[in-house]
Amino acid sequence: MAGAAAGAEAVERAHGLYRGGRHREALELYSAALAAARGPAQRIALHSNRAACYLKLHDFHKAAQECTSVLELDTEHAGALMLRAQTLVTLKDYQSALFDVNRLIEINPSYEVYQNLQARLKTQLSLAPIPECEEESLCLEEEKEELPPKGQKTQTSIAKPDKPATELALMNKPSTGPILDRKPTTEPQKAEVPSALPSKPQGWEAIPKPKGHSGLDYSKWDKVEDDSSEDDDDEEDELPQYKFKVRTVGVRSVK
Repeated sequence: MAGAAAGAEAVERAHGLYRGGRHREALELYSAALAAARGPAQRIALHSNRAACYLKLHDFHKAAQECTSVLELDTEHAGALMLRAQTLVTLKDYQSALFDVNRLIEINPSYEVYQNLQARLKTQLSLAPIPECEEESLCLEEEKEELPPKGQKTQTSIAKPDKPATELALMNKPSTGPILDRKPTTEPQKAEVPSALPSKPQGWEAIPKPKGHSGLDYSKWDKVEDDSSEDDDDEEDELPQYKFKVRTVGVRSVK
């Protein structure tokens, strides 16, 4: 009897601390009383009080766990279902919150508060669908990061080959004979194309030649040079010498 009285006094002090805003101290007293509790009704009440303290301390995950402990003892505890549904809404777990509200409507279908909360949750789920698990949401975020933004064109860079195009073509083409090592040329060789038409004459060659002298080279007349030399004199000496005799025919001398 003395232990039960001490436990009741501790719970009353915890209620006073909770009303005074000292939620952490009240939580400690509720936890101590829960360790000494024996009956399920007392344990349900202490778990519910602990859940209320966690809500005031903004520890929503632990508050939901305390509500779950209550529901393990009483599956149709309306207070625990309602408190857990509100906590799950705060955590944005709308699907789980709707599950608890549906159970509340099964317990009390005519209660308007449950109906309004159910309508709000269905609207929220239709507007912003929630992924089934955190891994799926992470995968969706990674896919969004990989996709390029709209209106942006993807640029493909073409790497320039280190070898000339002629050498690459020889490497790609299957060879039927022995392979010869060829050094890459820096400049392409110009193919000599034979001219089909004769080139136009320039300079002295453009002057029409007189008849009988077509073999003369007029291009040498551009410059006047002294071509006389000893070799020319020797050539003149070697030529045959001719003597000419002049006679006057039918011409009278004038005195």
